Amino acid sequence: MSKSFFIDTADTQYIKNAWDKLAPHFSASDFVGVTTNPNAIFKANITNISELEIRVKELCELVSEI
Repeated sequence: MSKSFFIDTADTQYIKNAWDKLAPHFSASDFVGVTTNPNAIFKANITNISELEIRVKELCELVSEI
């Protein structure tokens, strides 16, 4: 059974905190990536396309670090 998963948020700090808790139970290869939707973007207080472009880059870098 595969343990692969996505985290559904655009909140980078949430992802970091979640990974700190999950890392002892999963390998980094189990963490497939981040998925977001308009509601997740709104909850992360991203209000314009420039902020979105910055956040997407941050999310990509974070996933690559993990």
